[in-house]
Amino acid sequence: MGRVISNSPKRICHSLDGVWEFEPVAATCNDKPSVFNEKLPVPGVWESAFKYFSYRGQGAYRREFEVVADKPADLRIVFEAVSHTARVWLDDEFLGEHYGAHTAFEFYCRDVAPGAHTLTVLADNTFGPHNPLTKATQDVYTYGGIPRPVCFEILPEVFIAHACATPLKEDDEWHLQVAVRLESMKTNSMPSTAVVTMNEERLGEMHIGLDGSGGGIFNVGNVNLWYPSSPSLYTVSVTAGGDVWRERIGFRTISTQGRKLLLNGEPIVLQGVNRHEFHPDSGSALPPVVHFRDIEILKRLGANFVRGSHYPNDPLFLDLCDENGILFWEELSHWQPDAEDMASEAFRRASLNEIAEMVGQHRHHPCIILWGMMNEAETNAPVAKETIKLFADRFRELDPTRLVTYACNHLDDDVALESADVVSVNLYPGWYGSGLDDVDEAVARTLATLKSRAPGKPVIFSEFGAAALKGVRSFEPRKWTEDYQSELIRRIVSLAQASGVVSGAAAWQYCDARTSSDRSLDRPREYNNKGILTENRDPKLAFHALREQFKKPWAILTDEA
Repeated sequence: MGRVISNSPKRICHSLDGVWEFEPVAATCNDKPSVFNEKLPVPGVWESAFKYFSYRGQGAYRREFEVVADKPADLRIVFEAVSHTARVWLDDEFLGEHYGAHTAFEFYCRDVAPGAHTLTVLADNTFGPHNPLTKATQDVYTYGGIPRPVCFEILPEVFIAHACATPLKEDDEWHLQVAVRLESMKTNSMPSTAVVTMNEERLGEMHIGLDGSGGGIFNVGNVNLWYPSSPSLYTVSVTAGGDVWRERIGFRTISTQGRKLLLNGEPIVLQGVNRHEFHPDSGSALPPVVHFRDIEILKRLGANFVRGSHYPNDPLFLDLCDENGILFWEELSHWQPDAEDMASEAFRRASLNEIAEMVGQHRHHPCIILWGMMNEAETNAPVAKETIKLFADRFRELDPTRLVTYACNHLDDDVALESADVVSVNLYPGWYGSGLDDVDEAVARTLATLKSRAPGKPVIFSEFGAAALKGVRSFEPRKWTEDYQSELIRRIVSLAQASGVVSGAAAWQYCDARTSSDRSLDRPREYNNKGILTENRDPKLAFHALREQFKKPWAILTDEA
């Protein structure tokens, strides 16, 4: 698949990436078409084709593949993402459905005959009650298609269906908590033990029960901690029967102390950006070269932090953040949910499911220090307190090793701040309804409110910025110019650095990104133009200003602040 490391090194992963047949399908249709007249690439989104640049509907993908085996084989078919809903068939057998544009899903297929087979996917990017996590008015374009890799594996008789390895620190000693679940479509007989290794050194064995599950805690001795300056990674393997599961981990802690964020017990300040997975040529289906290039640009910026706005990110990018010491905030697919959304059973159910998928699939990445629940929700509505607590509790239940937060833009009367470990604030002084002369006073009011409403918690300025069109310059402080954007971002970061309150700042945003055509009156080019880079990754003045500002020191954070 599209990662730095293979989770199943003994299985051959047969990539299904490449050219697929494609056919648009009526929104009311739930079945696969019999005729396909076009071709599109996978990974890819149909909006990359001129004909489907603004197509909102359903699209069917189909391709043939070969199962090379001397007898019927058990398959695992894996989709890293389909946007936003997928219905999948193997030949004429309906395998199932998955909702959620940014998380992986899989199907297990028993006794698939050797030879040629057809895989068909019906993807849906429409809005409505069936799609409770996204809305037509959101400030980023929601694509349709198969934006991440697809593959299939031939399974051994007994295979590892699930495993996880969690670093735990107790009494100044590091341990590794490992859990595994074996399954089979051929036999009820399971191996009695599984062997655990780290960097190819044996840690010990786990007993496997009759139901195929097992677990254990292992002392790992002296380990090198994961830091942004020295991101040490370890490879953990679990071997059971004829199968192997493998994953990379890092040993680090993230905690709070008053206003301070502590990484491995030491204060750390977050300096970075919000980043959409977007490129003008491929939409949300970023090829590896873009992820690698973005990491290089982030390091040149002097950033140690990225907020993955506003959805679970490509695991390849998370792998690269692990390797390069870039801290990460990963969040749910929410954009400005209102009180009606938060009260909705469909919204809550879909959110809880995405929490389980996101944590389960990405929990091994040491770069992730924050789980994000919402972006600019109507958190001054009474229902927000219950809904955000529900999500925060679920995050902590599944992963007590990380902090939880949400991006707030109702600070004055937010009712849910107590559920967040870190208080994160989106603020846009100097842009919406104000100018540069208003920035200092507006930030001062925000800081005063934080002192009264969120004492004793770390604070992140999770969004701030201004839009600028590349090449538009001015001697005067005019909005939409590179000069205005550059000065506004520099000033807000400077105020955060001097505040003694703020633990981190993430500029909005990394690069210009396509948005809904419904927002075109205040989004020239149908883009959110607040990027410090263009969509093609050319730097604006703000990139250079932010890089210079990130070199400057932050005031010491005090618990009284």
